[in-house]
Amino acid sequence: MTSKEVTRPIILEYIWIDGKNGFRSKYKTTNFSDIKLSIEQWTYDGRECYYTDNTSEITLNPVIYCNNPFFEKGSSLLVLCDTVTKLGDKFVSIANNKRPLAVDTMNKWIEHEPIISFTQEYFIVDKNGCPPFFSGGGLPPKTQGDYYCGVGHNNMMYRELAETHYKHCISASLKIISMNAGSAPNQWRFRIGIGNILEICDQLLLAKYILIRVAETYNLSISFEPRPLPEPWNSSGLYISLSSKESRNENGIDKLNMYIERLLNRHTDHINLFGGEGNNNNKFTWGIGTYNTSIRIPGSVSLNRRGYLEDRRACSNVDPYLIASKICDTCFTT
Repeated sequence: MTSKEVTRPIILEYIWIDGKNGFRSKYKTTNFSDIKLSIEQWTYDGRECYYTDNTSEITLNPVIYCNNPFFEKGSSLLVLCDTVTKLGDKFVSIANNKRPLAVDTMNKWIEHEPIISFTQEYFIVDKNGCPPFFSGGGLPPKTQGDYYCGVGHNNMMYRELAETHYKHCISASLKIISMNAGSAPNQWRFRIGIGNILEICDQLLLAKYILIRVAETYNLSISFEPRPLPEPWNSSGLYISLSSKESRNENGIDKLNMYIERLLNRHTDHINLFGGEGNNNNKFTWGIGTYNTSIRIPGSVSLNRRGYLEDRRACSNVDPYLIASKICDTCFTT
């Protein structure tokens, strides 16, 4: 961790992932003055966070922090943590902590200089897990068609929630690129990027945490489940965009075509690991400017013959460290 000068008490909100891949947090006050503040490790009771292997004390290992948008600026930090436990004289990662996998991937493929971004889809839901349009909170839902990037009371509910999340991410200095309403009622998406694998995976988790906290203030919840609504309503995904040093260079489109061929060869493995329900995932497809295929090459990338591809196959609740690692390993392994 880097350190920072403080002259008054700072509230640290430690954030981690529990045994069911949900978010947890707790607060700690530091009271240093005129010295360097080092954000230290902390512990929590693993028995209360769905770890059933008799693990009690689990250590929170801080990996990144940012401004906490729920407090006065400069008075609090969000601190994202690795979860590790003591084994003999060393620390080992908890089983569902996939961040070390992303660390290894970034170091393994550093010569390719991979850059990624994520587009995260989600539903705003009530206490019963139902989008408010379906639970008496608004007009009866129309068929799908008017909701995507929609405007107007008959198409939108809780726009303010999504906008507040957007602004809070900016206040936290996260790399949020865009936000818009999705294809189904109460479905939204936001994009985090661009940057290296570890930075963007970390920031996506922080952005998801901020979103859940914003929803609390509306007495609502956020569903990252891929299909909270039955068909024909749209499902949710987690789309990853990837470029490399080679694909960003002149005629980099040739490298992207090579990556697509490698992704095709591993399609079944990927779908079994993180596949979603959209874009006819039983069959691998790709296209230029296509939003209904497994892989999309943006039209501008095709025109310029360099840039990135977007993999649109993953479920919305997939671990970002896992998908980033698997996609990079597939694209860069010869």
